Amino acid sequence: MNLKVIIVGIALLLFVAWVTKPGEEAHRALIEREVQDYIETTLSKEMGEDNSLGSLFAKSMVAMFSTTIIEQISQRGIEIDDYLFFNRSYLSIDGQRIPIATGIFGNTIVNSSLEQDLDDFVDSLGKTKSED
Repeated sequence: MNLKVIIVGIALLLFVAWVTKPGEEAHRALIEREVQDYIETTLSKEMGEDNSLGSLFAKSMVAMFSTTIIEQISQRGIEIDDYLFFNRSYLSIDGQRIPIATGIFGNTIVNSSLEQDLDDFVDSLGKTKSED
């Protein structure tokens, strides 16, 4: 009897994981939010509290183009693998696939190294443009 309860419990847990697995849209939305935060944080670090006209112009230009940057990263660099009970999203950098988020039980969880992975991705975009 005890073994049957354990097996049914595991089967129920796996069924719930399968039913509540987040979709691709949840991954993309989370990654876009994280990239937006990354852009704002990086901009704050680079510009600091400088409120000169040039700095304000640069901040407004970055804000204006941040949507394009986010779309580029989302379309060009994000791959999502769908498994039976969970899914993972990867950032493609120079042919390498770096896991950046995992989706399970209705949640999408970002890996702690996402900021460093985005730094590497931005560096690889710079290399690609300078090589062209």
